[in-house]
Parts: sequence; C-alpha cells; structure tokens
Amino acid sequence: YYIGVRHAQSTANVERIIITHPDDGCNGYGLTELGIQQALDAGKFIVDRVIPEINNSVLNNHKFTANDIKIYYSDFKRTTETALNIAKYLGINVSQNVFPSKLLRERYYGQLDKQPYEAILDYKVFEKDYQNINNTFAGLEPISSIASKFKQFIAQIENDTKLKYSKPKLIIVCSHGDNMRIYQS
Repeated sequence: YYIGVRHAQSTANVERIIITHPDDGCNGYGLTELGIQQALDAGKFIVDRVIPEINNSVLNNHKFTANDIKIYYSDFKRTTETALNIAKYLGINVSQNVFPSKLLRERYYGQLDKQPYEAILDYKVFEKDYQNINNTFAGLEPISSIASKFKQFIAQIENDTKLKYSKPKLIIVCSHGDNMRIYQS
C-alpha cells in the first residue's frame, strides 16, 4: 500500500519562491510553524482515517501497526521535516523505518530556480510540459526524468520490501507538489 504526501508549508512557500536546487533545498527552506502542524495533522489523518480504512478493507487480511509503516522522502529540508513529523506522530522508529531518497527530489527548474512562483505561469511551464514530456525550456528538468526516477524508486522499494518482509507494508512517500502531480500521471 502506498500513500503520497506533499511536504507541508515551507518558508519558500511563504516567500513564494521556487527552490529546486539541492544546494539550497537540502540545506534551507524548511517548514514553518504552520508546516510543522500540517505534518503532524497528516500523521493524525493517516492514523485516524487511512489505516482504519485499509485495515477494514476486504482486500486486506493484515492489520497495519506502526512497525508496518515505512516512510521514504526527498532529502530536501522541507520534505525531511515533513516526514520526520509524520513519523513522530505515528510513533515510528526513525532509524529503522524512515529513509531519504534522492530519487524523490524536487524537479529542477533551471533558470526559474529562486524566481517568484509566478515565473511558472509567466513562462507557461505546465502548458509546455503537456505538449512535450521532454520539455527542457529554461533548463527545466523534463517531466519524463521525474517519472523515470519515480519508476526506479518504486522498483527499488518493491524489490526491497519483497526481500526483507514477509507481510505487507504501508509505504508513505513524501515528496514535492510538482513531483506528486507527475507521479499521478
């Protein structure tokens, strides 16, 4: 079972700037106080709503506990803090069940990095993406690259899960808004 979670409110969100380079995203622009509360609320939602729904599913003959949950997250500070706060709420052993993955990093926005959010609209980035999944306008990382990295990530997780665990796991994937949109496609 997989659950996708976009990071909670970050300082870059409040400042309305695009932060996609790992040098900046991994070391700065973490969660705001509201973001920390949003991450804890996401943990509460998972405990109160998601897990009971899965546990009561006709398809599931296993009842999930905190030990059955694995969290994988982009190593950017905002996703790291989101994942760790969700883990905190869920009571998950971080050293054994919470893991960073560079494959989940934010899509790199090239020349639009560190620009206001409006640059995405001004340059019609999403329209260009829909026309061409290999769009590299202004140094953008193409959505085909994000999709390929996510496919690689899922293959690794599926392989690791089958090799190490005899019972099902609930996998929480904590990444970025644009990436989550691409993962759903």
